[in-house]
Amino acid sequence: MSNVVDPNNLSGDELVAALRRCANRPNQQAAIQLLVSHGHLLDRADVRREFVMAEEHDGVVYAWMHWAPIEDTRLPVPLSSGEAALLRIAASIGDFGIDVNLANTITSLDTPNTRRVLAAIAHAAGKDRLVSWS
Repeated sequence: MSNVVDPNNLSGDELVAALRRCANRPNQQAAIQLLVSHGHLLDRADVRREFVMAEEHDGVVYAWMHWAPIEDTRLPVPLSSGEAALLRIAASIGDFGIDVNLANTITSLDTPNTRRVLAAIAHAAGKDRLVSWS
């Protein structure tokens, strides 16, 4: 039996572990790691409320991103242009049905987030050693 879990009741570490449990393919792992590596995006209560779903099965919490709101040009939470770009790129890398125009999106990224995106792409392509996450 499963129980819905409020993602805002999970610690940062618990949320990360729960998200990673549901990221089975390299591209999904890369998408989650891209968000995790940002540092504080997944710590925000409004982001968790709008974009994270979680359930408990037999004492184990599983979480996944609810990507549908990212398709809208107007997101349901206030984000910087870089944060919004990171979310959209993560959804695209994870192959969650979100198409991203990279030419327009990457110009919103600062240097650390550009490195994170490059590392995520490398991981999704099976080339982890090409670019480091930090």
